[in-house]
Amino acid sequence: FWDLPYEFLFKSSKEREVAMVGHHLGMATVAAIHVGVFSNGIPVAPYYALFFFGVIEISSFFLVVVDVFHPKQKAWYAFLQQQGEGLLNTLNEICRLTFAITYLLVRTIYFPYVGFGFLVPDFAHVASLETLEERNYYSKTLLYGVIVILTLFAFLQIYWGMLIAKQVAKALGLVKSSSDDNGDNKKSN
Repeated sequence: FWDLPYEFLFKSSKEREVAMVGHHLGMATVAAIHVGVFSNGIPVAPYYALFFFGVIEISSFFLVVVDVFHPKQKAWYAFLQQQGEGLLNTLNEICRLTFAITYLLVRTIYFPYVGFGFLVPDFAHVASLETLEERNYYSKTLLYGVIVILTLFAFLQIYWGMLIAKQVAKALGLVKSSSDDNGDNKKSN
């Protein structure tokens, strides 16, 4: 969650990515819900934490390397370019590929599967119970709120997955990038 304060303290409003800020605010909210901040200290569905706070983060290990050498990190990118086709460049390329594969499999496919196939039905069932005691003292608002947040996160994961898939398609030469188009699609007068 270190990224959230960083977004507000060190980036101008023009530099902030709305989706990323929303993602980090949502994750902070989900973490607070999970540890019981909104349910009198009673953790909410701790068995899902291993998946949503652990397994889906596998792709992040590879993203760290890719982000360090991204062109927006001018000094590190220049350092990588100076190294030529050596070990660092190979590591970066392996991490780019591994990030794409793990993200697409785990976050774009498995995240919605676990969320909509297991978490949503479980939370909807508990929310349908009449008494607070039957619901383990979780409010219906809290339970339905988690379903809404999960749905938003699932769509965000799918959206980012589509962006990654487009980059993979470009890298494989399956689609033209907009810079490759020399105006062939313009109408002639």
